[in-house]
Amino acid sequence: MRITRVRYSVGFGMSTQFAVINGFSTLAISKLIPELFEGFLERWGCITPVRYPEEDLSENGDAVQGYFRAWLGMQLHDGRYCIVRKLGWGAFSTVWLVRDFELERYAALKIMTREATSKTESGVYDEGAMLEKVASADPLHKGRRHLLEHHDEFKITGPHGLHQCIVTEVLGVSIQDLRHQNNYRLPLGLIKTAIRQVLLGLDYLHTCCGIVHTDIKFDNLLLRLADMPSVIAREIATSPSRTHEGFIDHLNPSPYIVESQPIDIPLDSILSHLNSGQAKIVVTDLGHAQWSHRHSSDVIQPTALRAPEVILGHPWDQAVDVWSIGCLVIELIAGTPLFAIDPFSKEWTLDEDHLA
Repeated sequence: MRITRVRYSVGFGMSTQFAVINGFSTLAISKLIPELFEGFLERWGCITPVRYPEEDLSENGDAVQGYFRAWLGMQLHDGRYCIVRKLGWGAFSTVWLVRDFELERYAALKIMTREATSKTESGVYDEGAMLEKVASADPLHKGRRHLLEHHDEFKITGPHGLHQCIVTEVLGVSIQDLRHQNNYRLPLGLIKTAIRQVLLGLDYLHTCCGIVHTDIKFDNLLLRLADMPSVIAREIATSPSRTHEGFIDHLNPSPYIVESQPIDIPLDSILSHLNSGQAKIVVTDLGHAQWSHRHSSDVIQPTALRAPEVILGHPWDQAVDVWSIGCLVIELIAGTPLFAIDPFSKEWTLDEDHLA
């Protein structure tokens, strides 16, 4: 039982981390029987669980991941970048909208967790080098425009240690967002356009860069709009950046939690951009990508999109990305996943259920 992601507001009129119950320090109890500590206090109404609304930012909370605590208005890299908005977060990073004062434009800043940074330093992940390869391999290839634009890279220091930072272009909503806006069904013309552009991007990634993405999914297929700067300016003006109000974290003196606010673009506007050729689908997130000639892990792909050779432990190559695309095409057309996996099965593992 892990309790590192749970913070407590201790009862008895106290706002300290530990209380005293019947003469016994809960600190002592927690050290002697950590498995029972959380349930004991909650059962007797001594505490009210307080969970972070997004990534765990406590200095001693999710120590395995180690998220960097950033805030609105924070300046990074010798004052070149200023944080304007939080775009989102995931298991290995947070993503922020920043203003690049040097080039006078907006950019997306990905701040990796300490764990992800460590894996980058050890060679398990190599996203920065891969983005540089994407930028330089073959600018004339038609698929190049369907890969993310890499702008800059640097490191910052936080309570957990060093954090890798990657600066890229700002993109709009994902295919997953579009599906959600349209009851998980998209026009056939849009599906054809999207898949054609994704395949062009993958061809460039595979043949020119020698990279296997390994994490193709709707969330990683985003839109680039020709008028993105004006879209960003309008979004900031109409929907200012927000924080999670009223959140109290007793284990950290700074309760400043920024709310994720992706750039919102209405579906009709997106369709208009796509129909007029003013929008393109972009393959993003090389955080789990691997070089074709050197595999750092064989645990790849979302479970429901995992290729048979990966499940069976056989050698794999770029074809695994094509398998994932095939699964996504069926889901886009049918409106339901090709493989419905039961995550609660007691008889089979996820991979066994997938093969069955």
